[in-house]
Amino acid sequence: MYSINLSTINKLFYFALPLGLLSTLITLMPLWERVLVKWFLEDYELGLFALAARIAAISTLIESAFNTAWGPVYLKISNRRSSHRIFSITLKLIALVSSFFLLLMSIFSSNIVEVVGESSYSESQILIFPLVLSICIQLIANVTQVGILIEKKPIYYLISYLLYAIIFTTVFILSVPYLGLISIGWSIAIASLCRAYFVSKLSNKIYKVSWPYFKALAPFSFAVCTAYSISLKGFIPSNYYFKFSLLLVSCLLVLFIFMSLLSKFDKAFLVEIQRRFAHS
Repeated sequence: MYSINLSTINKLFYFALPLGLLSTLITLMPLWERVLVKWFLEDYELGLFALAARIAAISTLIESAFNTAWGPVYLKISNRRSSHRIFSITLKLIALVSSFFLLLMSIFSSNIVEVVGESSYSESQILIFPLVLSICIQLIANVTQVGILIEKKPIYYLISYLLYAIIFTTVFILSVPYLGLISIGWSIAIASLCRAYFVSKLSNKIYKVSWPYFKALAPFSFAVCTAYSISLKGFIPSNYYFKFSLLLVSCLLVLFIFMSLLSKFDKAFLVEIQRRFAHS
């Protein structure tokens, strides 16, 4: 005979229920975004958004790969004395990778649209910058929300995504009469930023980490400003050599800002990682 521990079952239920609701919400959000576009705009704009969302989804490959690797790492090192320093350098590295990817997608957005879609859908390129930006913000937030993961508080995830859904819906409905198609992209980006701020603050209250926000986000902020300028229609010529040169110069500037803001521990940590790769 096996005895049933009701106390354990209750704990599992209260842990699993928010995760189930969260998965449902995350699954339904893309559908809700398309429903709103259908209600307030035309079928053509819905097609433009669908194409841009499919292109921006390339960013989720980076997010999925990072989340798969990050999960075991933060659980393993959370009790170490140096864990906070490792969390900090991880934030800086993820912000750096996000910067490079945002620049890449923004500079070559028109070319990617030509490959994936038809010439009649070229207007969708204006949505790629805010959509990729929102995914980069989520990727960075996956680091700063580590306290919720360590302390196993899934209810806070559910609350943060409910906040995301409310802010996205409100901003889109208020802005679409004035901005048109681009309102869907910026609504998603603004909602992602608000969610990231909320979940990061909440996470830090239950698991304190002295995040180096300025040093980590300074290169990313520069990349955002550069990518936004580039994403403006007609800002740069379609010449591939010019675009590759622009990408190289922009990435080098981002890398220079990143390197100049590293601490001694960060540099030693990167040297150690490089040494391990060299001997592997």
